[in-house]
Amino acid sequence: TSSTSNYCSINITRESVPYVLVTSDVIMGLASGMTIKFFPLFFKNECGMSPMSVLLVYVITFPIMSLLSKTAQHLSNPHTGRFGRVTVCIMTSYCGVALLITMSQLRSIWSTWYLICPVYILRTAIMNCNSPIRKSILMNFVPKKSRGRWNSIDSITRFGWSGSALLGGFLADKFGYGFSFLVTALTQFCAASLWWLIIHLVPS
Repeated sequence: TSSTSNYCSINITRESVPYVLVTSDVIMGLASGMTIKFFPLFFKNECGMSPMSVLLVYVITFPIMSLLSKTAQHLSNPHTGRFGRVTVCIMTSYCGVALLITMSQLRSIWSTWYLICPVYILRTAIMNCNSPIRKSILMNFVPKKSRGRWNSIDSITRFGWSGSALLGGFLADKFGYGFSFLVTALTQFCAASLWWLIIHLVPS
């Protein structure tokens, strides 16, 4: 245990924080790309929902995401909340992962829209509600003159969605949507777990 602690204290420094954040974001983005483009097909093929119903699900998701984003920022505020920024990011990501695993395993609820849709909406909202916090941490740890370069990583992540979507499509065709969701969730869990490396370095 002591050797592990010394290793982390030597290698994980304040200068390492942006690299850990970007690595986590890239892995998270690639994982999301495996499924995000296939959710409409999932709702149509497995849940029997009409295109209008699927659109309504997406419309409902955004205001809930906004509400949860404000809640996450409140919880991460040292003056109003009880948790630090990194802790909130980890908690919300793990909750989103748990809900996606629930979607992957409870196939009995796929055909019941009033059960599967709330799980999806809550999962999507809570998984993305920590985005402003992640961005604020990144900006705290990079010089002002290089913030544009670090922000450009988002473009790389979006570009990577196309490649990971091919893998997601293959997994969905070969093994089903449930397996694709499970692989995505486990990859997102690994990405979120990288935050433990910097939890002691990031102030609330």
